[in-house]
Amino acid sequence: MDTVTKEITASYETSRKTKIENIHINRTVAAKEICDIITNQVKERSCSISHYSAVCLLEAPKFQEYDKKFPTQILDQIAYVYSKLQKDRLKTELGVMYRR
Repeated sequence: MDTVTKEITASYETSRKTKIENIHINRTVAAKEICDIITNQVKERSCSISHYSAVCLLEAPKFQEYDKKFPTQILDQIAYVYSKLQKDRLKTELGVMYRR
């Protein structure tokens, strides 16, 4: 009887340790998934902000302000996001548009 009790206790302890390890693994996996989701959301939102910057260059009420001081920082952000743009050409065309 004593041997049976020891075996049951040992089995219980092993089972308990396995459950604790599984819970830890599940939590670790869940934490990694959450971090991945947050990282992807940040990337998507920052990309949207960069797209919004392109729209800012075309706001008619700001043309006079941009004619006096060209928004170089916004243009740099747009050139970074849209790497195929010809930055110098775009700057020239925007400058002409701001003067009119």
